[in-house]
Amino acid sequence: MSYAVCVLVGVALSLIARRLAPEPAVPHAWALSLIAMVGATAGAFVFEVPADLYGWTVGLAGEPMAAEAIGGRTVLGGLLGGWLAVEAGKRGLGIGRPTGDGFALPLAIGLACGRMGCFFRGCCAGKRAVGGEWWSGLAMLGHDGVPRFPAQLAEVAFHLSAGVVLFVLARRGALRHRRFAAYVALYAVFRAAIEELRGNPAVLLGLTYYQILAAPLFALAASTLVARSRADGASPAAERREPVITEA
Repeated sequence: MSYAVCVLVGVALSLIARRLAPEPAVPHAWALSLIAMVGATAGAFVFEVPADLYGWTVGLAGEPMAAEAIGGRTVLGGLLGGWLAVEAGKRGLGIGRPTGDGFALPLAIGLACGRMGCFFRGCCAGKRAVGGEWWSGLAMLGHDGVPRFPAQLAEVAFHLSAGVVLFVLARRGALRHRRFAAYVALYAVFRAAIEELRGNPAVLLGLTYYQILAAPLFALAASTLVARSRADGASPAAERREPVITEA
C-alpha cells in the first residue's frame, strides 16, 4: 500500500513540476505522453523477465523475486522501453524535433517517489553490512532486520538532486533539447555504480544484469546528447522563438 501511495504522490508532484517549469510546446504532446507511458510500462516488465527467471535479481530484503506474483520491474528497462516507444511514435506522427525536455523533471520527481516506495516496501535492498565496509556507517535495518546499505535512499537522493538541477536549467532555458538525454546518461552511470552496493549477483564478466542493462541506455542517451549538442549549436535563435506551454 505504501508503494502505491508513493507512486501516486510522484504522479501528482510530477504534474505540479511540469507547471512550475513549463517547456516549449511540442506537437501531439498527449499522444507522446501516452506512448511513453505504455512503452515504459512494457519495458519495465519485459526487461525484468530474464532477471526474474534466472535469479539475477533480489526482491524484498534480499529474497528472490520469484516470490512476486507478477514478477518485478526495472527502471532501466522502463527508460529503454519508453525512449524507444517515443522515438517510434515520433516517426509515426511525423515529429522530427526533440521532445524529451518536458519529460526530464517530472521523471526525476516520479523516480524519487518510486524509490521511496521501494524503501518502505523493502524491495531493491542494498548489500548486508557485515562490518568493515566503508559505507557501514550508513547502513539501515532492512525489512528482514539485517543492516543494509540504503540503496533505495541513495537513488532518491540522486533523483532529487537531478530534479533541482533540471528545474534550474528549465527555468533558465539552458541545455535545451539535451536535458533529458543528459539526465538519463548520468542515471545510467550512477545506477551501474550503485549496483556494487546492491545484493544482485554478477552474471557476466563480474557485472550484474542491471549493469549490463545500463550500458545500452547510456549509449543511447550519450549519443543523443552529443548529436543534439552539435545540432542545436547551429540554430539558437529558432529555440528562443518557440512558444511555451502554460499548463501540463
